[in-house]
Formats: sequence, C-alpha cells, structure tokens
Amino acid sequence: MRRVFGVLASCAILLACASMALAESQVQSRFGIFGNDPLASVLGGSSATATENIQDPTRHPYQHRVFIDQNTCNEGARCVLYFPAIDASRMLIRHISCWGSVPAGTVIQAIYLSNMVGQNKDPSMQRNYLPYVISGTDGSNAYLIVNTDTYLLVEPNRQPTVTFYLNAAAAVDCTISGYY
Repeated sequence: MRRVFGVLASCAILLACASMALAESQVQSRFGIFGNDPLASVLGGSSATATENIQDPTRHPYQHRVFIDQNTCNEGARCVLYFPAIDASRMLIRHISCWGSVPAGTVIQAIYLSNMVGQNKDPSMQRNYLPYVISGTDGSNAYLIVNTDTYLLVEPNRQPTVTFYLNAAAAVDCTISGYY
C-alpha cells in the first residue's frame, strides 16, 4: 500500500513540475522574454533576464577626504576631522582609510569614526573604534595607518567625524567611503 502511495505521490510531483514548466514557457513566449534575444543562441536557447539591483552600492557612492596638519591638530588635544554633513537620505559608511604622522613616542588613546558631532551622552551618537598600526618610524616621527571596513549609518543632516585622541600634535589624512 505504501508503495502505491509513493508511486502516486511521485507521479503527482512530476505532473505538477511539467505543468509549471509549460506555464512558464507560455508566459515567456507571450511576453517575449526570450524571443529574438541575441544571447539565446550563445547560451543554448535561453538567456538571462536583465534586472536592476536597487541596493547596488555604486548607485549613489559617497567618498570624501579630509586632511589636517600639525598646526590644526595641536598637542594635548583631540584631533577631529569633520566631513561634510549628509544632505541626502541615510548614508552607510563602509570603509575608512587614514594616515597619520605623529612624533615618535606619542600615546594614541583611541581613534574612532562617529555618525555625528555631539556630546558623549547623546543616545543617537554611535562610534566605531578603529584598529590602527604603526607602520614605521624615521627616528623623530611615527606613522600610523588605519585601513578597515566598517558599518556605520549616518542620518540626514548629521556630520560624520573621525577623532584621534593623542597626546601630541599630528598631521592626519582620512578618506571615508560608502553609499546612500
């Protein structure tokens, strides 16, 4: 008895698949999806349907660079790089790349990317602390590098910032990139 039901179930599945394939081919021929397509002969009788990815990150790319020198980033203060405020819809920052020149022996407390200029207690302020490496020194200066992927949303009319907490003057250069 089980074998009869198994055979019947297999036949039902095959029948359903065949009817769906027939219906799909009728829709394709009716709407010309695969009609006179030059790729059809290359692809063995069928071709891919062009689609538009609305989430494509190259659709509205954002990339901006800010450089500040040692005269702007003074000793004993935090260095803050202010990027232009977001004037479009919400933006997603996906990558940050920075280079810095600091006197040898400088203490680097933290480097972070933020979604706004504001107070630490503001609940909408988000920070992504960034990994860095000291790439070398020439005896009097040390050079630091930040080059990392990130994921930080910035709402409209907010200003992304990169903050360096250092105990010495520095020259820093950062580029952030993402899309909206």
